[in-house]
Amino acid sequence: MDDTLTQVAKAMEEASAPEDQFVDGIRRYIEFTMQDWRRVRIMHVEAVRAGSTGAARRQALRRFAEVFHEVVIKLPGNRADDPYLYALGVHGVLHELILEMLEAERPPSTELLVGTVVHIFLGRARTAP
Repeated sequence: MDDTLTQVAKAMEEASAPEDQFVDGIRRYIEFTMQDWRRVRIMHVEAVRAGSTGAARRQALRRFAEVFHEVVIKLPGNRADDPYLYALGVHGVLHELILEMLEAERPPSTELLVGTVVHIFLGRARTAP
């Protein structure tokens, strides 16, 4: 998870506007995670099998939320009463969409996944980098 979050933070730093940081972070998370099937299995399949209360999983989720929290607090429109919980929600949606990508007979494209997350959390369809 550390390598993934490093990549996400780097993508966010390369964008200037908060919404672009959010979108680029989501895109990098999906792309980097999906580059290595072992990474996908460890982060999104084995972690669930180990149980949602595992200390390592909780720590990884906290780190993910901290990375996205920095962007969420800058998004226009005061999107969340609790930006940390908002960021955890982002991970929950990403987790389910990545599992769908793994299990689907015809997996959705990365851009469709990014667009779905953006639509859910920013309230509009935007996938172009």
